[in-house]
Amino acid sequence: MSHSHAPSTAWDCSKISQQLLHDALVNLPETCQGKLLDLGCGMKPYQPLLGARVQRWFGLDFESTHAGHSKADAYGSALKLPFKSASFDVVLCTQVLEHVTRPRKLFREVARVLKPQGLLILTVPQTTPLHEEPEDYYRFTCYGLKLLAERADLAVLQVTPVGGAIATVGQMVLWHCNFLGRVPLIGPALAAIAQVTLGWSSLKLDRLSTAYGGGATKTTICWVLTARKPA
Repeated sequence: MSHSHAPSTAWDCSKISQQLLHDALVNLPETCQGKLLDLGCGMKPYQPLLGARVQRWFGLDFESTHAGHSKADAYGSALKLPFKSASFDVVLCTQVLEHVTRPRKLFREVARVLKPQGLLILTVPQTTPLHEEPEDYYRFTCYGLKLLAERADLAVLQVTPVGGAIATVGQMVLWHCNFLGRVPLIGPALAAIAQVTLGWSSLKLDRLSTAYGGGATKTTICWVLTARKPA
């Protein structure tokens, strides 16, 4: 499983998506409460952000991950959750689905462990470079996410884009600027200037992405899906 991170202080290719995803989760309209399962928790980067809203934060992951030893409270697979049915009020799953071989199975397991009226908050990339290879299998559209949720009998509340065309293109260009660091003598300085300039401007200018129609929904870095289990 993969694990997203809180915004880093360094301006690298992941800074744009990390900041936008952080902001999207902060501004979630749905209320988190009760017992939360952090599915694919890694180092639990979002517990400081959302933990005060719930009564208990419970993380599940593999013991060893790409980020190192996880902070999981229990070890296990997202495709066979080691919990009884109707155990959690909220399931948070950030940037994990693309690393799972059977996405439909994950959705079914989430639906099983959610209590009636329980809330799923799931984030997933649409446009990002390959990462955590070779366990990087899928990219998703808003329509694919809705289909997966509905087939698991979850009621979709909202699918929200994380970043528009400017942020998306900026992140991809920033990722390809890594070669600047290999230029003799001045390479590291060039790379640092490019990262700060392009990263900062992409974030600030991304609000203009919607000006030409559909910029924030046709071309986006990630999606945030919220869905409820029916009563």
